[in-house]
Amino acid sequence: MTANLSLRSMLIVGGQYTACMVIIPQRYQTVNSLSPLQSAIRVFPFGLTSPFAGTLAAGIAKKRQIPPLYLCLAGTALQIIGISLMAIAPTSTQVFGGFYGHQIITGCGVGINLILLTLLIPYVVEDRDRGTLWSPTSVPSRWIY
Repeated sequence: MTANLSLRSMLIVGGQYTACMVIIPQRYQTVNSLSPLQSAIRVFPFGLTSPFAGTLAAGIAKKRQIPPLYLCLAGTALQIIGISLMAIAPTSTQVFGGFYGHQIITGCGVGINLILLTLLIPYVVEDRDRGTLWSPTSVPSRWIY
């Protein structure tokens, strides 16, 4: 039961990451009439914050012995806040400067959840399923040696 929930959560978060990486540049192109290159450059706050926040959260969880689930709840709150702020951002033809902050908030939430939910998989998979989850055939041989 919990393994299914964790895997579903991870798939949902991956979908949000992909959607943000597609929708944010499209918003810049349609609302602000920017070129594809300009809109791709303006998505850097989200794209750079996401892996940084996830790596930082994993390090904090390990060093401080904080259960990753609590950090996932914080990441979920950041995601909801950031996406809500992006949804109500002004739609004028000039680029709204606060939208970069909204991207950073959303990127932190998505990054935290994406990495920590991936790291939680071994803890929620039952012992009878671990053999198939971590079988040597699913891991490239260069990782084993």
